[in-house]
Amino acid sequence: MPDGGSRRVGSHEGDLLPEAAAALKADAQLQACVADARERLRARGVGGGRKGRAVSARVDEALLAAAGARLGVTSQTEVLNAGLAMLAGADTFGAWLMSQAGTLDPSLDVDV
Repeated sequence: MPDGGSRRVGSHEGDLLPEAAAALKADAQLQACVADARERLRARGVGGGRKGRAVSARVDEALLAAAGARLGVTSQTEVLNAGLAMLAGADTFGAWLMSQAGTLDPSLDVDV
């Protein structure tokens, strides 16, 4: 770096550190959730377009590496896009269902 600072990046700018790549153990369930979130977003006309916005952020290196390892990717861009897709397009039915616990009238007769 011109200012004399050191910067640890992978073999390509934006890649995770080599030790993160060595620890890749993709989580198939997580990958399916990300794919589902992306599909939900595409159905709403969000995402799927050109990646034209560059974002700069300081993040915990270990957190970024752990997320990349769980996704099975080494690209910082892919990790951030997957995280944003999960925030913006994740299926929230399970959380909603759990939040409904105890809301039915106890006297309600559910014939099952």
